[in-house]
Amino acid sequence: MADRGARAKYITSLCSGSLILRAAGLLKGYKATSHWPVRHVLSGFGAIPTDARVVRDRNRITGAGVTAGLDFGLSLFWQVMQRNSPGQPKAELAKVIDIRFGSFSALQEQFTKAALSVFGSGWVPAELG
Repeated sequence: MADRGARAKYITSLCSGSLILRAAGLLKGYKATSHWPVRHVLSGFGAIPTDARVVRDRNRITGAGVTAGLDFGLSLFWQVMQRNSPGQPKAELAKVIDIRFGSFSALQEQFTKAALSVFGSGWVPAELG
């Protein structure tokens, strides 16, 4: 797992899954969260335990518990939807986006406009607004 982690675009976990990432050395020097009863264990291999539902530190995204799953999913979604997000969707997802929107950047623009019109500028992350 550690060798793949060095090449991964994102390294993510939800709930106590962060303990697996910790054991593989993939959280050393990174802020991370986990389910509250085991969060303190993260520091054992150099992770920085953080009391939050979702923690984003560079390309590591961790979610606190199962009930934080929706927050976690939305956080990852926003990360991918950023205007300057590295890379583009691949395979079938790229085909569907191209058919429906013309390009990934067009999807990002349309999504941002729709989110701003529905939720206002305070709801959309600064990198999208």
